[in-house]
Amino acid sequence: MEQNSFIYKCSTYMKLISACLLGIKCEWDGKDRHKNDKAIELLKNETLIPVCPEQLGGLKTPRAPQGIRRGTGADVLDKKCEVINENGENVTQEFVRGAEETLKIANLFHIKEWWRCDFWWLCNPC
Repeated sequence: MEQNSFIYKCSTYMKLISACLLGIKCEWDGKDRHKNDKAIELLKNETLIPVCPEQLGGLKTPRAPQGIRRGTGADVLDKKCEVINENGENVTQEFVRGAEETLKIANLFHIKEWWRCDFWWLCNPC
């Protein structure tokens, strides 16, 4: 009984976090420039699940920088604009898939909070 109580307590504090904030080298260029000491400090008291929506969407690391053209992340999801990389390739589908897969993970673990890179959807715009 006590073991189940422990599992429940842990799961209530789980949060998603952008993997790059924990120093995981998943940025477009394979570097970890967004590694954040405050995020790493959270690991002492929080259960954090690192995610990289770009990788979950099928983009490799390293990859060409990309950016939203004439819109916002919400516009991308509403199919009002596209995400284009610096090579002119449309990577909208990968970004949408990454958002969907991230949401699946959040739902599977009943996550209510996501600590993310401030410029996800705009990471290194072209």
